[in-house]
Amino acid sequence: MDSAEPIPVIPLEYAKPTTVPRRLRWLRVAQWAVGLAALDVFVGLILIPVVDTESVGATGPILFVLGAALVVTSMKLKLLPGAMLGLAHCAVPLLFTMLVNVLRWGPNDASIPFLVMGGAYLLGVVLPGSVLFFLRTLPLADAMRGSAPVPPADLPSTGRPAEDAP
Repeated sequence: MDSAEPIPVIPLEYAKPTTVPRRLRWLRVAQWAVGLAALDVFVGLILIPVVDTESVGATGPILFVLGAALVVTSMKLKLLPGAMLGLAHCAVPLLFTMLVNVLRWGPNDASIPFLVMGGAYLLGVVLPGSVLFFLRTLPLADAMRGSAPVPPADLPSTGRPAEDAP
């Protein structure tokens, strides 16, 4: 019987994970919500004197939705500071709406109080809360990235094609 050439064997490799761990996706959503909410408060504070006091009619609902998203994602991740910041983001537009309705403020009446309360909220809650949130979650994100399933190392190879056993 003639010795035939050995059949080459293709080494199999495990596919690298293509999906990001679910907790890391929730964390990214929370981080985006915090950043966009801070930007929304800052832009809203600028729009009050530059455009009109009624601009809070646009920035307020955006802040509320971002706050609600932050509450949901923070609860999924069990991050109490993020949930508290999200609740604060939901409460501020409700407070402004309540003040306008109860005190019957018009745009001219609400301009100065909205600037003062918005500035205090930005400096006293949004900036420190956002910084603390990111300081707490950035190491968490690094740890989560490391928690992804790691494919096993390649099996040792002789570098020769496999041979049929006699």
